[in-house]
Amino acid sequence: MMIREATEGDIPSMVALTKMSLGESLMPKSEGYWRWKHRDNPFGASLVMLCWEDDTLVGLRAFMRWQWKVDGRLLDAVRPVDTATHPQYQRRGIFSKLTRAALEQSQQLGYQFVYNTPNNNSKPGYLKMGWTEAGKLPIDLYAVRPVSMAGHALRLRKAAPVTANDDSLTTYLEHPGLESLLKQQDRLHTAQIITAHTTRSLAWRYRDVPVARYFACGVGQGIVLDALVFYRIKPSKAGNEFRITDVFLSDRADRKQVRGVIAEKVAQHRADYVTISGVHAQDMVRGLWARRGMKIGPMVVVRELGDDRTAPLRHFHAWAPSVGDLELF
Repeated sequence: MMIREATEGDIPSMVALTKMSLGESLMPKSEGYWRWKHRDNPFGASLVMLCWEDDTLVGLRAFMRWQWKVDGRLLDAVRPVDTATHPQYQRRGIFSKLTRAALEQSQQLGYQFVYNTPNNNSKPGYLKMGWTEAGKLPIDLYAVRPVSMAGHALRLRKAAPVTANDDSLTTYLEHPGLESLLKQQDRLHTAQIITAHTTRSLAWRYRDVPVARYFACGVGQGIVLDALVFYRIKPSKAGNEFRITDVFLSDRADRKQVRGVIAEKVAQHRADYVTISGVHAQDMVRGLWARRGMKIGPMVVVRELGDDRTAPLRHFHAWAPSVGDLELF
């Protein structure tokens, strides 16, 4: 077997292998989706390692690039997101070999840490290879329509989403004040590690993403944008979830006004409950509805690449990821 880094010309073979290994459920398996996720990412093209047996692609492992920042300093990281093994080559250690090869290459490229959100089945393997638990991302849940939530839970079926036909996402992504708002974001996250978003990365993440529909709401006047919120409506067995994925604030933002705009959108979408990262911007909805502390966030594991830089990440001591940062897509 030969292990090497993927090239542009390997994309058709990689897409074919993911279809063969994982099927067509959940995420799409197409060259367009692969290019959006792994080639067009503004943080950089993914590191993808391949395993070949003669002329047959038998395994792949993709580490997606992500860039964080703290006190004006950039932190380059990678996140294992996609893996596939040919059905006839299972149980030959291909996953472990590709993961170790990707870790070695990531270290050589100067990436500073690796993180991901494994399920209960895969987490022991990561811990064995040197990952450390950062803990579950705290998720705050606010019940808006508790009676409706109870009814959905008793029926044990997902709600039908109620969405709005609007162009809010495009409006705010093209807002002349967006770039200035992003620059001011650092002032409110002193010593906190947050995603180094740009106008380009937000458009890629929320407008161009092919697997979910996002909305936006904001506060501002004229060319000035004081606050911006990204969210999606996700049907669940407890009703329609109003998932706040990212919040951006300037030092001029009136939090009461921002909370009012969020409440209007929750009512417009007839959402049953609201969720938001408990370490990112949970004060944006505090006091609007009844709150429940829920351990429903994903388990996050981290591993340093080189010097130990993961201490601030553990237990989210200085790391403030949003829900949008850790969503799988």
